[in-house]
This record gives sequence, C-alpha cells and structure tokens, in this order.
Amino acid sequence: MRLPWKQSRRSTPSVVPFDWIEAHAWMQWDAPRNYIAGEVSYAKALMQITGPPCANGYCWPVVVRLLREPGNPHDANAIRAEVSGARLGYLRRHLAAQVTPALDGAGLREFWVPGLLRGGSTSATHVGCHVWLDRSINDDGVEIKLPEHDEWIVPWPINAWERP
Repeated sequence: MRLPWKQSRRSTPSVVPFDWIEAHAWMQWDAPRNYIAGEVSYAKALMQITGPPCANGYCWPVVVRLLREPGNPHDANAIRAEVSGARLGYLRRHLAAQVTPALDGAGLREFWVPGLLRGGSTSATHVGCHVWLDRSINDDGVEIKLPEHDEWIVPWPINAWERP
C-alpha cells in the first residue's frame, strides 16, 4: 500500500530480516526519526521496559506496533505506538492525518515497524521512542514514503559505536 508523501527517499518499504535486532542490522541504517509524540506522558511504561536511568542511557532496538485508534477523543486520526503491549505515545498528528486514510481504505488496523528506545541517562532521564517508518517488520507492512528533508531526524550519537 502506498501512503501519500510528496517526496520520497525510498519507493517501497524495506522489510527487515527476522534477526535485525540480534544481528545489529539497525546500526547500519540511517538514524531513526522522532515520529512518536507524547512519550513523557508514558514515562512509567518506558521505564518498565528500559529500567531506571543509568550512566550512559539506553539505545535499545524494539518492535513498535502502530495501532489505529479511531475513537480517540483528541484526534480522529490517532495512531497509538506500543512496545511489548505498553502504550508509549502516538504517531505525530501530521503523519497520522496522512497515514489514516490509506490504512482505513485498506481495512488495516495496525502495522509494525522497527524502533529504538533512546535516552535514560543520569544526565537526561527522559526516554524517547524513535522509529524507522520506511522499514517494515513483515511483508504485510505499510509502504510509507518519507520526505527527503525532515525536521524529525534524530542523528546517531557521535562516537556511540563504530559505524562503517
């Protein structure tokens, strides 16, 4: 399914290998994007997944379930983000407004993308959920074309690890 983006970095979703986490494949990808909003409201759920703040913080790859929430009283286009069954926030409103018609038209209620939980250091305790919307966990994934220039790109930390 093609979703309505004006510009594109990739024309089809990249299906990630089943062992993308164990093989550290995500470390070779472009940095994830901060497309999930409202994580502060779900800090307790994030801490249950990652644990308390630690010296260097977290950079954990996770599977993110994006679930359509049409009955949401604040946004009829709401798409909830979950990790391990815990609600962590919502797809940013401007993206949800573009994605929802395609999901509804195809009769899809949810899809899964790779994500990364980042933060949680003792100097910056907040943990955020960042995602790769241009990648899919399975062949049934939703095709999303990402804009070339995007204010929500979260750069990889400098010297966090060796990247080729």
